[in-house]
Amino acid sequence: MADPNAAAASRSKARSAEAASLMGREAIQLHGAMGFTDDCDVGLFAKRIIVTSAWLGSTHYPDEPRFLPRRVRWHEEREWNIKLAQRGWIALAWPREWGGMGLSPAKQLIQLDEFERGGVGRTPDQGVRQLGPVLMRYGTEAQKAEYLPKILNCEHVWCQGYSEPNAGSDLASLTTSAVADGDDFVIDGQKIWMSLATDSTHIYVLCRTDKTVKPQAGLSFIIADLTTPGITIRPIRDIAGNKEFCHTIFDNVRVPKENLIGGINRGWTVAKALLDFERLGVASPLRPAIALRRLTDLGWKLGLFEDQGFVDEYTRLRLNLMDHATLFGRFADLARKGEDLGPEVSVLKIWGMEQFQRVSEFALDRADAFGGSAGPGEAGGRPHDPLLHVPPDHDRRRQQRNPAKRAGKTGAAAAVVRGPRCRLPPCSHAHGNRASIRRATNNIGRIH
Repeated sequence: MADPNAAAASRSKARSAEAASLMGREAIQLHGAMGFTDDCDVGLFAKRIIVTSAWLGSTHYPDEPRFLPRRVRWHEEREWNIKLAQRGWIALAWPREWGGMGLSPAKQLIQLDEFERGGVGRTPDQGVRQLGPVLMRYGTEAQKAEYLPKILNCEHVWCQGYSEPNAGSDLASLTTSAVADGDDFVIDGQKIWMSLATDSTHIYVLCRTDKTVKPQAGLSFIIADLTTPGITIRPIRDIAGNKEFCHTIFDNVRVPKENLIGGINRGWTVAKALLDFERLGVASPLRPAIALRRLTDLGWKLGLFEDQGFVDEYTRLRLNLMDHATLFGRFADLARKGEDLGPEVSVLKIWGMEQFQRVSEFALDRADAFGGSAGPGEAGGRPHDPLLHVPPDHDRRRQQRNPAKRAGKTGAAAAVVRGPRCRLPPCSHAHGNRASIRRATNNIGRIH
């Protein structure tokens, strides 16, 4: 028998979504054309409804994979993606003629922001984010008709085959070959650091098809079914026990020539275009912001904010995060205007990953032996990296504090102290001196 309370809650959420949508449409109607602009609060309200209604309706994201410290696997989010696909919400940027919503970059950024704030994990989305736009630009009509619908309905899950054991940053030096043989290409070689290849059904591979020209000019972009004979996928187990990355071997793999995208020896052009489609989407400052929340929680639990050395480094990391957010905002503004982001947008991904690593390493260092403990933890009421779990009542830092580290503030921390107050990120088990952390972060902007 169905739980009447659960049914009532479900009905309430669904009706709330309808009411919000109606209010947004009526508000735009009342304000006329101005209601569609980003300068009008009514337009922003309506855009937010587009995303948040999903949390009120039947596409509610499950709690288990929220804010995971690892990449979400396909089996954990398959049903969620199918629900998005059924509502037509899985490809916001795609043109309507190919099943997308045709939304502006501004609305796409709203979805990205809301998903990250809600802890929605990133599944193997290379088909939607990368291959789909590439096929629309470089694919034949037959290729578009064959592959685009199967990306949208989640029948095909794609992975990327670029890097090799001896060709990472210098991608043009890759040696995986594709030799023409009748109606096929015969692919031999290997690819490495492939994200979630074990969860995927298909792959797009950058291969060498001409060894007589300069490296970039002799590459081709080919797609293949991962069940093709001769393809072997070996998961790579990382230090945390996860198997996100894979090593894939191609041994005399025959692929039809009709799987060539963009023409022979034009793979470098296609590959660069594909990476342009993903750069802003993977460069959000919210991931390092979540790591900083965990660090804040750790500081409260262990009383680290009484340690001036900790406060100084914590202040520097928060300032770095603010700089990252500012730069991301500038590129986001260009995207909203439909302008080209240029290759310099790549710095966002590098900066974001380095910042995430710095915060995580500092947290592990200050957690001492507890940095290697395993078990669930809470940060602001949200799951976080089990490596940072510390018992709430543990306060040994108060007995082990080094008085020398409390002797005076560095210039950076002193400058921070002089600024206006701000709201700190929410954290659980707030043991320690809250006044100390507020003084150390006074002029740092709000992290939501």
